Amino acid sequence: MIPSPVPEVRNVVPRWRSLKRTIEARELSYPARPGVYREFRPFSDEFRIRVESWRRAPNVVSAAEVIEAALVAGDEGEAITAARALLGNDLSPVPLLRAQAHRILERKGIVEAAVSPDVGLVARRLSYWRKWTRSHPMDALAWVELARHQFTLGYKVAATRSMMVARQIAPDNRHVMRSAARMFLHLHQPDVAHDFLRKSQATRHDPWLTAAEIAIASYREKTPQLFKTGLSLIDSGNWRPHQTNELAAAIGTHLLNDGYHKRGKRMMLLGLADPTGNTLAQAEWVTAKFGETLLEASTLKSSTDANEARTFRFYRTGLYAKSLESATDWLDEEPFLNRAYIAATAAANMMEDYTRTLEFADAGLKFDPISPFILQNKIYALACSGSMDDAERILESVPQHDGAEYVAEANRGLIAFRRSQLDVGVRHYRAAISGFKKTQNIDQECTALAYLAREAVRAEMSTAIEVLREAEKILGSRENQQARKILKDARTMLEVRNVGLSHVLKR
Repeated sequence: MIPSPVPEVRNVVPRWRSLKRTIEARELSYPARPGVYREFRPFSDEFRIRVESWRRAPNVVSAAEVIEAALVAGDEGEAITAARALLGNDLSPVPLLRAQAHRILERKGIVEAAVSPDVGLVARRLSYWRKWTRSHPMDALAWVELARHQFTLGYKVAATRSMMVARQIAPDNRHVMRSAARMFLHLHQPDVAHDFLRKSQATRHDPWLTAAEIAIASYREKTPQLFKTGLSLIDSGNWRPHQTNELAAAIGTHLLNDGYHKRGKRMMLLGLADPTGNTLAQAEWVTAKFGETLLEASTLKSSTDANEARTFRFYRTGLYAKSLESATDWLDEEPFLNRAYIAATAAANMMEDYTRTLEFADAGLKFDPISPFILQNKIYALACSGSMDDAERILESVPQHDGAEYVAEANRGLIAFRRSQLDVGVRHYRAAISGFKKTQNIDQECTALAYLAREAVRAEMSTAIEVLREAEKILGSRENQQARKILKDARTMLEVRNVGLSHVLKR
């Protein structure tokens, strides 16, 4: 059985992506309050003269002078145009000037660190950021980037050290705090992640950090300390919608989980006024979990930050190839995220591309070797590929929690069926179906029954048609495209085997 990739629990915890993607998502900006204008400090006369010279005569020399002055003055924003020109087709700088231009754009998050044509390799980027932190040991954001690449390559102890250095340099910096919190969640230390946030004075005044405290508190099974503070930040009117979108989604999720559906939905919709991809994914999860449709397909299509949301939407609507494509894009941004590997393996399994399932599963298990649902997807792929011994060996070691025990029962049934142990297979599938029913997980109950029907048809059991009808009755009009596809496959097998049986099914 392929477990649903939509998690039973999802919260608006901070994402940990590259600094470039974080800035592009506008997660680090501090826009002025409505009606309030930012007061810029005046530039030095020398800086102003160099900028005017560049504007009058844009060439290598004037661009280089602007960049040099900007780096000294700490006003990199004024040199962005010159840096882009140097790196573009208009001007041809010498290597040193090109490196300075890259430095300007990297600091502003406009380009990724560029060190060679192999810049896409994580190891190369790690090497770059290691050298950068040695040259600029007080650059907290650089230490965060180094930690991210270390974590991606599996160097968790080194990543933890680098992140702690970043926290010592900038303990109240938004990006540092959100990144640190997310890293410790990946390390299964929600208490550490939560303590970073709740003990910082900045958290009470920054809606992005308040959102993180509310979301992460649930992983610690604690009541959020800043729930009322978050409501006050939203009600104050001092923030633009984008600055409070994740906060509204975090509060909305908390209300929905506590049974306040009307208030929760209203808060979720408030968060969708100008959302990040995180809020879009939360809204898609709410649709799957609570049946509250919040997002139009056009919103997901037009967004440049919706890979996770699209992955779930495409899977939920039966577009498995598109779901796998979106999951792959999602993994490019968060290559250590368990949930993304679960989604990729599930979509590949539904496409019956078991080779890719195993590739994604092995990649994901490097980050979380005991992930029950990645392991179950690997077991399913192995069983369907005929590797029953390998599937059974892994099955015996899978952690049994979070509903995974019922998925495991279904996969025991699959293995038994494929070994022609039909009565044993039925018994395991029925145990899985009863387990899902007991926990009121109707969608998974329908899915397990659909898999039983398919295996019964495949094994030519005399009760196959009866089980198929039972599955169709329970499924009814539910929007469970996974179960529908499995039942459709079972019908097709029947029709191919004996065309006459298709008339029996239509009565």
